[in-house]
This record gives sequence, C-alpha cells and structure tokens, in this order.
Amino acid sequence: MERELTLDRVSCLRMEPAEIAEGWNLVFHILKSSELYSDMETLGLMMQCIKGDGNPQMWFIRGEQEESLVPVGVIITKLFEDKALDQKWLTITHINAITPISNEQWQGIYATLVKFGKRKGCGIFEVFTENVRAQEILENLGFKRTGAFRKEI
Repeated sequence: MERELTLDRVSCLRMEPAEIAEGWNLVFHILKSSELYSDMETLGLMMQCIKGDGNPQMWFIRGEQEESLVPVGVIITKLFEDKALDQKWLTITHINAITPISNEQWQGIYATLVKFGKRKGCGIFEVFTENVRAQEILENLGFKRTGAFRKEI
C-alpha cells in the first residue's frame, strides 16, 4: 500500500518564460492532470504564459520532503484593470495540485500571491473554481462567493 506524501514545506515561485520552456514537460503534465484542458488548450495556455509580456503569470508550487524537492502544482494568475473605476485585481484563472497540500501550506501560497498582487497595485483577489477542495480553502481564507470567490487585499 502506497503511503500518502506529507510535505515538510511548500513554496510558490513565479516562473519566467524561459523557466516555463525549460520545464515544459513537467508543467504540461501538471496542467493536463487537472483534466480541464485538451492537449491543444494546454499548449495554448502555456504559450500565453511564455510570450513574455508578463500577463498571465505562471506559478510553480514546489514541495520539500526530507530534503527532496517534489513538484506539487501550477497556478496561473492574470492582472486586470478597470481604469474607469480605478481598480486593479489579481485573478487566479487556473489552479491544481498533483500532491496534497495542507490548509496551512495553502495559506502560505495565498500570502505569496497577495504580496505579488499588492506590489502590482491590486486591491482585489479573485478566483474562479468549481473544485470543491479549492472552494473550502477559499472560504477558510475569508473569500466571499459572488460568482467568483473575491476578497479585498
């Protein structure tokens, strides 16, 4: 019987276009494991993140267990701006993990993304997800569901 992997630590790292290209096979595998996209949609999503204008952004979730690095998941975010309302927000457009992550570890990932959003001038964090586990985590983090999960930051 296979034992469940328990991670000592998890980090969320923004990937530069060259890093996405270098880790292409691994990133493709993680995105495909969500079963949300066809091969062509996955390729298109990855190419959007590689094109280099900085929007959308790809984040690699990396775990550590007994001094070994473990691929955990991928998050894709996008910055939006409404100039008429003078508002900016950060939206998670994709999130999935291939390794279980604790609620506390998700809080650390959230803190990393909030820090990025604030640096970019965002006042709102938004997440679209139908994943029940993700919805529970978002509710625990204080998000309110209004079509998407939203929270002022």
